[in-house]
Formats: sequence, structure tokens, C-alpha cells
Amino acid sequence: MSDTWQHYGGVAIRDGARVMISDEPNVTSTQEVPGDRSENKGVTTTEPKPLIGAQLWSNWGTDNAMPEKRRLEMLKSTVAPRAIKTRMDVHYGGGIVTYKRELVQGPNGQMSIKKMLTKFDEFEAFARKNDIVHTQRRIIMDYEWFANAFTQMRTSRDQKLITNYYHQQATHTRLAKMDKQGRIRKCYYSYNWPSPSKSHYREIDMLDPTKQQQSKLFVMQVENPMPGHDYYPLPTWDGVVQSGWLEIAALVPSLKKAVLKNQISLKYHVHIPSNYWPTVYPNWLSMTPEDQLGKKNAFYDSINKFLSDLDNTGKSFFSEFLIGADQKAVEGFKIEVIDNKLKDGQLLPDSFGANTEILWAIGVNPVLIGMVPSGSMGAGSGSNIREAFHTLQALMAFDRAATLAPLRFIRDYNGWDSEMEFGYLDIQTWQTMNQSKEKGKEAIDGTD
Repeated sequence: MSDTWQHYGGVAIRDGARVMISDEPNVTSTQEVPGDRSENKGVTTTEPKPLIGAQLWSNWGTDNAMPEKRRLEMLKSTVAPRAIKTRMDVHYGGGIVTYKRELVQGPNGQMSIKKMLTKFDEFEAFARKNDIVHTQRRIIMDYEWFANAFTQMRTSRDQKLITNYYHQQATHTRLAKMDKQGRIRKCYYSYNWPSPSKSHYREIDMLDPTKQQQSKLFVMQVENPMPGHDYYPLPTWDGVVQSGWLEIAALVPSLKKAVLKNQISLKYHVHIPSNYWPTVYPNWLSMTPEDQLGKKNAFYDSINKFLSDLDNTGKSFFSEFLIGADQKAVEGFKIEVIDNKLKDGQLLPDSFGANTEILWAIGVNPVLIGMVPSGSMGAGSGSNIREAFHTLQALMAFDRAATLAPLRFIRDYNGWDSEMEFGYLDIQTWQTMNQSKEKGKEAIDGTD
């Protein structure tokens, strides 16, 4: 912190001081404010440089850095990462299970299809070898964050079986441009986007659904499709970034911090009449600028000490003023108490509104992360939370099917039991034993 007075035009402020002092004639309404963007002062616009290798891959965003930029923007929010984590947890549920579909006759003779949990030795061995829990969680992570997830699959030497199943980070992946048939046949993996050199990216084959036998190493894309986005669909929450609500949510704590650091610490604004200095110092006009500044700073220190020192509490301050030619008083010293314009809680409605918009965009009911409709913070009622949770879980059917698609492909490629189905075990939050499901029956993918 600086212990000297900082001068901005005719205004002087010092770190730790409770006083702001201004020489009235020098303050103008046209003074440039640091950070003023009204005319983009000091901003130089340049044409973007061509990205190396851009003829090979399709850029993810105009600057080929969208996933990383979006990740950093979302991390500025206090609610967005938590809401996405909530979606990840509900998406995964109680974990991956395998089951068979069975035709079941009801008590009234009606027929329905039930999902019956079943273990399959082929999958159990594959899951243990590939740490399927870790892999699937990371696939869900990329899917919920970016609406795109990529899985690497490695085949046996004869390429007849898929032996390994990996997660490939979406932020490090770019898709090759489509060929004349509209097919994406390659992808590129690098830690140096947006513009890696040739030695810093790796080319990998993409899954070719027209071939019965795949490459020894290939990648399968999982996506949440969106019209007009042939390469990288946007997550449904991206609108909260484009609309500016995410930025508003991030600005509120910054404004609050500025108020706490600056406005609350400044208690007084001292106005000094223009003729004070030549009156006190007859040789004022012949002084060097450095000497004038020294005299001002010494006087500012005395004023600041007088107004801030607890020993001066209750003391009086006297100043003289002149009588002008019109017989009216010419204003002398003026000490103005600075009012805190931003009262406690004034920004909270803006913060709550922005955070609510964020949660709507992500698709998470506010009660699931401790927000209640009134805008106050709290857990909400148990029934509201439970219903919100089950509603979100029920809406996960499409997303769950998408992230399980690689396992279904592996099943068919490896020739496992064709009746094997994959699902995520629903989490049950019933209040009482009377409300629980029959013993031995579980809900899978939102279906009993």
C-alpha cells in the first residue's frame, strides 16, 4: 500500500486514508476515468493470425479455444460448477449396471417390459480391466460440461475384439474437417491448442460405422446434438454466457468488494477553495510544481489526521469565507460526509437473478443446491428437494443413453450376449419404508 497521496487531476487519495481531497477548479466532467470503455481508448485492433494446421481440423470456436474459455468463464460463477457437478452426480446415479429386458404379465393380465438386473461375466471382466467407474465418470464430465465427449478404444492384435476403453479429454480434442461424403474420419489430440505445431498434435482415426473391423486405435464421439452444429454442439447452458448473465453474476462480488475496500473506507470529501494556496503562500505562483505538491501533501496529511484521529472526536473545525462584490458569501472550506450509496444487500437481487438464470440454463432446480424461490439461501423443504431430484433424474434418459453408447458398441463389436443392456442405477430417496419399492426391484434409467 502506498503512504503517499496519489493525484488524479484535482483529486488526491491515499491508501488507508478516510479523506478524499479535491482542488475544485481542476475537477472537470470530461476527465478520463481509468477503465472507461466508451470510446475503446487505448485499444488496438489487429487482424487475427491464421492458425497453424487449421486446414486439417475444424476449429472449436472462432479462435479454436472455446472449451477452455468456457470452462474458465464458468469457474468464475459460484453456482455454475456446482450445478454441473449436480447433473454429473444425477447422470451417473448409483453406477453402471447391466440388465435384461423381460416381458412380465401384470395382475390384470396386461403385459409390460421390465428391466431385470443381470450380471454378465464378459462385461464384468472388461469393466475391472478398464476401471469402468473412473472412465465413465470422466465421459459424463465432458458431456455435461461441453455436450461433447470422446472415448478411445483399442483393439486386439487381430482387431477382432476391443480390449481397452479410455476417456479422451474433450478440451484436448479437435475433429478433422468433413470429407466429400460428409464423414469425419480423423481427430487430433494435443495439449497445445489453439494452434499446436506439427510435433505437438497426434492424428487418430475416428470410428467408421461402415466398417466391420476398426483400426487398432480409434475414437468415438458422444454428443448432445444441436441444429447447425455439425462438429461441436454447444451445451444447452451456453446461452447464459452469450446473454451476459454469467458476467453479471461474476460482477456482483467484484462490485461488492470494491465498495468494501473503497467507498466504506472513504468517510469525508474535503473541498478546498481555489484561492486558498496563493493566500497562504504569497510566493505560490513562483514555486516549482514539486514544491507546490509538497505543500499540498503536508496540508492533506494534517486534514486527514484531524478527521481520522480518534483523539479529535467531538472537536470543532473553523474556516473563514470571503464576501464577494455582490455581498454574497464566497464558499470556503467544505467537508462533506460521503454517503454509502450501495447499501447492504442492494446487489443481492441482481446476484440472485443472475444465478437463477444460470441454473435455468444448466437445467438444475435451485433447491438442489440450497437456493429457495424467495431469493434467500436455505435448504428448502424435503419434499421440494426430493421431487426436484426425481424430476431431474427422469429427464436424464436421453443423456444417459448417449454416454452409454460406447459400451453398446463394444458389446456388439465383441459379440457379447445380445440381450445385455446397460443402464445407470437410479438413486431412490423415499421417505418411509411404506413408500419404497418392492424388495429386490431397482429402477434403471428412470424406468421401474
